[in-house]
Amino acid sequence: MGSLGRTYFESFTGPRDPLRAAPYRAPKTTFNTPISAPRRFATQLYSMKRMRAVASAIDGSLNDVFLAICSGAIRRYLLELDDLPDESITANVPVSVRAEDGPGMGNAITFLLTQLRTDVEDPLERVRLIQESIKHGKARLPKVGSAAMDTYTAALMAPVMLQAVLGIGGHGRPSSNLVLSNVPGPTGACYVEGSRLEAIFPLSLLFNGQALNITGVSFDGQFSIGYTGCRDNVPHLQRIAVYSGEALEELEAALSLKPKRSRRRVSR
Repeated sequence: MGSLGRTYFESFTGPRDPLRAAPYRAPKTTFNTPISAPRRFATQLYSMKRMRAVASAIDGSLNDVFLAICSGAIRRYLLELDDLPDESITANVPVSVRAEDGPGMGNAITFLLTQLRTDVEDPLERVRLIQESIKHGKARLPKVGSAAMDTYTAALMAPVMLQAVLGIGGHGRPSSNLVLSNVPGPTGACYVEGSRLEAIFPLSLLFNGQALNITGVSFDGQFSIGYTGCRDNVPHLQRIAVYSGEALEELEAALSLKPKRSRRRVSR
């Protein structure tokens, strides 16, 4: 049985590795219902130095930190809505599969499902389990640059795209709960007609059954995050952005990188 076959076998009939996320095993949340037209958008901005310090302390990557702070924010947000599932929610994470000697232009991505371990309260245990889930997910991917990778990506996303085209997303158990994307941007300063570009905040697409999309972009020593949500499905979207910052502070405190700050009140 190939990688894709094992993945869907775990989804519907087979025994499930508790550390590996599988499509259509995600619990349903407020993010996973049909959406309406109005949108909300929120932002956060952190220094890359700060993010990398946490990544180094957990012996992980910038992406590990990004997923961990989003997980902490979403856990708190869903707790407040009394909508936090007993099991972990699942993120669909686009990952680059460009070969080192491949061309420098164009997209070369696949999609990795990972548990966000929103069922775990302790921030250090949560990030450790996220890293384990990512490792298990990557082990399932075909070899980079192979035709099998293209087939795997197309077949993995085909049911999701079919639901989007037919407008039936959000009526059954979701393939994943949300998309979390980390995009590397320019490492140096950029200018627009002589004016320095201060930050880039990504605005993302939503589909029925996926009312929240969080995208991070690294740019010129900063890490900026754009939170795109359906206004009706994700009320008070700004709270998720604020809670992301507090989740980062919580991780820093747990790692003894700096004293923990008191939580700020968020207006309703």
